[in-house]
Amino acid sequence: MTDIERNKRNVRRFYELIFDEGLPRRAIQDYAGNDYIQHYPHVADDKEGFIDYFERMAREWYGKHVKIKRVIAEGDFVVVHCLQHWPGGDDFAAIDIFRLDTDGKIVEHWDVLQTIRSPRLIRMGCSDPQPPGQRSCRIRLAPRDLSGSLPSEKPKYSDSA
Repeated sequence: MTDIERNKRNVRRFYELIFDEGLPRRAIQDYAGNDYIQHYPHVADDKEGFIDYFERMAREWYGKHVKIKRVIAEGDFVVVHCLQHWPGGDDFAAIDIFRLDTDGKIVEHWDVLQTIRSPRLIRMGCSDPQPPGQRSCRIRLAPRDLSGSLPSEKPKYSDSA
């Protein structure tokens, strides 16, 4: 197995432990290097801060999971493109970038999240987007117009008169 394939495997397993299995402490123990730099602003920039954040997410968002779409690697970087499902909240399309050391351990992380909303949800009274784990918004269902369409959808017309 090449270093690139090992790194991709390690990042995929790290991700599965955190999101699907709710085991961030094990993920850090098994797959993080001696130093770990976290660039996501809602997570402390150390291993314990990471563990605390994702243990809380596992409790508050039971059933959260990810569907990995692709894993791309070059040199000591691995990029994961995935869909994050947060039950009862918004889903997110995510790009996570990991830097690994020569032993295949994760030493740095960046991410970019894009909210994926149901067209029936309208957020009121909050900033956009809300990071996972923050539930400070009120949500209401959007009304359908007389054609049966949501306001964001094109009306459905019939060719028959």
